[in-house]
Amino acid sequence: MDQKKYYNDLSKGKIKVRDIDIKFTSKWLEKSVINFADLGKDLKVLDAGCGRGRLEDKLVGKCDIIGVDISAGEITRAKTGKFLVSDVTQLPFDSNVFDRIISMEVVEHLPSKDKVRHFFEESYRILKPGGVLSLSTPNVNNLVFFFTHIVKGKRNPNPVLHPTMLTKKYLVKTAKEAGFNIKIFKTYLFPIPVPRYEYIFPTYLMKILNKIGELPGFGSVSFGFVMKAEKRNEP
Repeated sequence: MDQKKYYNDLSKGKIKVRDIDIKFTSKWLEKSVINFADLGKDLKVLDAGCGRGRLEDKLVGKCDIIGVDISAGEITRAKTGKFLVSDVTQLPFDSNVFDRIISMEVVEHLPSKDKVRHFFEESYRILKPGGVLSLSTPNVNNLVFFFTHIVKGKRNPNPVLHPTMLTKKYLVKTAKEAGFNIKIFKTYLFPIPVPRYEYIFPTYLMKILNKIGELPGFGSVSFGFVMKAEKRNEP
């Protein structure tokens, strides 16, 4: 099943997913992606892979933001903001028009590494010189996925929802090959079965685990990454 069909079916209630509480992780990711982008009222911002517009709800009025997503069904559920149905690897915008791109937990939903490369190339193309791409994505080398691989023979425990899980090395390499300079790269959450089972743990413990996940010794096996990449300040 491709992602467009998956999310359209999800928005229509044809697919049922377990309602889980991942408030700490979601809030931390939202804050990190937004803070890394260094937004402002006069900046033109693209939310690439906006889903039903949860970031737009927070950012309308704080910048000139438009969200794009491949699923028309998800966009129709958005509460506020401007939205456009589009593939993030083939964006319908002129070159050098956006100041910022934000993309929270999106690239792992792309169908292949080639598409991830196209996403970075398109992001670079539509950003103005000096523009910033701020994104987050899970880490395929998370120890939870490693043990899933041992037990079930699957390195990726959910290939339908996350067909293209990435390593830190591949993520940084692909961004640099597209022309970006990496300004900030952080990891989050020490690898225990979170955030999917985050509701088991108190917030203070989640904060401790997140701090551990940022340490160099745990970075390569932490749950995921947040990256700030800057387009070269060229004419």
